[in-house]
Amino acid sequence: MNFIQSFLSILAFLLQFVKLHFKSSHELRLENIALKSQLSIYHHHYQKSQLPKPRPNQSFRQLWVILSKIHSGWKNHLILVNPETVIKWHRTAFKRF
Repeated sequence: MNFIQSFLSILAFLLQFVKLHFKSSHELRLENIALKSQLSIYHHHYQKSQLPKPRPNQSFRQLWVILSKIHSGWKNHLILVNPETVIKWHRTAFKRF
């Protein structure tokens, strides 16, 4: 069951990427600003309130491992985890195969 959930999550991410292909660059910029502003507020609240760290699920980990391989500036976009954590996830996933 866990495999099916992971597969469906990855499929949902892929569909979002395909959907992004058909958006204009102006729409993407506006969406990026909206998402970054929400994440900034969450991150500020997280630091100020000393909330427990969010636990990334398997799909989140897989997405960032893939992004780390195809996007040269991936380290600049991390907020919730450290680059070393993504590298560790990649090594852990590689050991499984």
